[in-house]
Amino acid sequence: MKKRWMVKSVTLLVALSFVLASVCMALTSSKENTVTVSKEADSKASFTVVSTSQLQVKNNVVANITAGTKAYYVINSFKESCFITDKSGNPVPQNAIVATGYTLTNSMTLESVQLAVNGDINGDGRINGVDVIRAKKLLRSPEYSCSLEALDVNRDGEYTSADIDMIVSSVMDDPYKMADTAEPAPTLPIGEEFYARIMGTSSGKYLDLAEDNVVINTVKNTRSQVWRFKFNSDGTYTITNRSTGKALDVCSAGTANGTNVQTYKSNNTDAQRWFVRKVDGYYVLEPKHAPSKMLDVAANGTADGTNVQIYNNNGSSSQKYTIMHVAGDTYTENTVWYATKNLTVEAGRACDLNKFNVQFANNGSITEGSKVSWSSSQLTVGYGNTIIPDKGTYRLTAKSGSSSVTVTVQAVENQPVIHQLCPYSQMLGNSYVIKTKNDKLIVIDGGGVHFNDRGYLYEELQRISNKEVPEIEAWFLSHPHDDHVTEFTYLVNETSNKIVIKNVYFNLPSKTFMNSSESGKYSYIIDDIKAAYDKLYGAGAYDAIKGKNAFEGDVITIDGIKFEILMTVTDAENETNINDTTMIFRATIEGQKVLFLGDAYVNEGKRLLDKYGSGLKSDVVQMAHHGQAGVREDVYKAIRPSVCLWPSADWVYENWSGVLATFNDRTWMSNLGVKHHIIAGLHMTQSLYFPIDYSALPVIDPAP
Repeated sequence: MKKRWMVKSVTLLVALSFVLASVCMALTSSKENTVTVSKEADSKASFTVVSTSQLQVKNNVVANITAGTKAYYVINSFKESCFITDKSGNPVPQNAIVATGYTLTNSMTLESVQLAVNGDINGDGRINGVDVIRAKKLLRSPEYSCSLEALDVNRDGEYTSADIDMIVSSVMDDPYKMADTAEPAPTLPIGEEFYARIMGTSSGKYLDLAEDNVVINTVKNTRSQVWRFKFNSDGTYTITNRSTGKALDVCSAGTANGTNVQTYKSNNTDAQRWFVRKVDGYYVLEPKHAPSKMLDVAANGTADGTNVQIYNNNGSSSQKYTIMHVAGDTYTENTVWYATKNLTVEAGRACDLNKFNVQFANNGSITEGSKVSWSSSQLTVGYGNTIIPDKGTYRLTAKSGSSSVTVTVQAVENQPVIHQLCPYSQMLGNSYVIKTKNDKLIVIDGGGVHFNDRGYLYEELQRISNKEVPEIEAWFLSHPHDDHVTEFTYLVNETSNKIVIKNVYFNLPSKTFMNSSESGKYSYIIDDIKAAYDKLYGAGAYDAIKGKNAFEGDVITIDGIKFEILMTVTDAENETNINDTTMIFRATIEGQKVLFLGDAYVNEGKRLLDKYGSGLKSDVVQMAHHGQAGVREDVYKAIRPSVCLWPSADWVYENWSGVLATFNDRTWMSNLGVKHHIIAGLHMTQSLYFPIDYSALPVIDPAP
């Protein structure tokens, strides 16, 4: 039986050889079919080649990549930090083999080029007969593409029979053989140890607890919806619930469809170990003891309280999840989260410790539910709900048995304040609310967050204004990206009868520009803003001002706060990056200057510095592009801030993916000696009162 199988295999291999040889002869029998590939190197400085004998950027394609090359080899061949994504836009682990059609992106400038692996014409990461067939199609109808670059296997600038011979040779050889280079440790897909919420894609609901049973529920500000992921050496995660410390567990290690998922005391069994894999842009969770099963929402339910189980892997949306990181909470003895022991609240308001993310710890003995009291009167009140009666300084003490820790609370009133907002889900966004000394509200961008957080800004506006129907004196929109402005369009459409917006200021690019920039994927935002503006101020209002009602040099004064429009970028600037169309402005509050950079990138940063130079000096700066890959260090040197506002989720600030440039900005700020930093993803919603009392602000060295 074995001998017969071997004979058949040899016969098939010989047959394949004849087929490939025939195809090759048909393809290369005529010189007329030769395709010439340009040898001219692309001039993009971001992708400067280390050596001409290594990879080259030609025609906006990275060439000279041999079959079997791993991602880190490509990345390390370029001077600036880069990352690779596959054809679906998913990050490629550094130890993964790259394929034709993958994209190499500069993490500082987000400039991108495609990859062409020699001989891998169809981009599946292998060299086989399919590549020869694909080559035939390209030869008949040559048009420039990364696949055409992949045809030029010998890199002589032409596609000829010599290239076909090399492809056929690769088919018969090991396509994954590569040079002996040192390999880094595998990159973890979502982090080594972190806290997150787990949201079902079909339901939009979050994994939660009903006692020890696992169910789905609407988003709530509760610890039972927060899970701790801890990576294990076997490639799995142990996932424990934040409120109970118990592990996500398949009941009795069952393997049958419908077996219940619960939380149970950690026992290190395979029924409590989960492989986390990415499929179609979402995550699936596979129990180690039952590899054919997946974490599944029963009957694809969407109602609160629907049970969670395991079920055969069927690719349905009930088995796909979004994992959203939230702020961690690892504390040292007698400290408050990130050493933020001083809080500032408004007189007459509740000092909600949970809202301020103040967590008490003393060897783990003080936890949620601890009582909080005034240290002066020892009046015991409920945790996280203490009313500050008057302006002044108070000391708030949490007690648990003989253990205690104290927080200083500064109560203020009738002072202008900037609130840096952060949705609980930790999705990326840029959102600020300024309240003037006479309680007028000004919104900067407002953010654009996950749909389950939609309306969070409205609730914040109600809380800040202390009104059921908030009134917005002015709303500034920096540029048309969804993480900055979609909350504005949402509130206008969904709550227009419950909110008053008196003025909206912007200077936006044209629809034509948006269609041609960033593959046109954000073009819809201009339509949404136009519709919202017309809804507020009447049909045709947006077109009447041509999408621009704020210009460089304008000064807008609102209740004593002066806004200077420093830069607007029109289509005539020949920009290709929407971030570099950001409207940059500066607010002067109680004599102190706050510079809002939005998502300004390298080019706009250069123009800003050229125009204003040392005149950019400001007391406070909003870090450009969420504190990563925005304006460069020389701009911040001119600003010389004392306080940095970071509209950065924790996964951005701490660069969990390893591909962001956040650590550059953090290093720059550390080198400048900036001591005071308010970080959305770490401190959540925080407030900065004016004039600034620097002694009440946390002192942080942002160096990574």
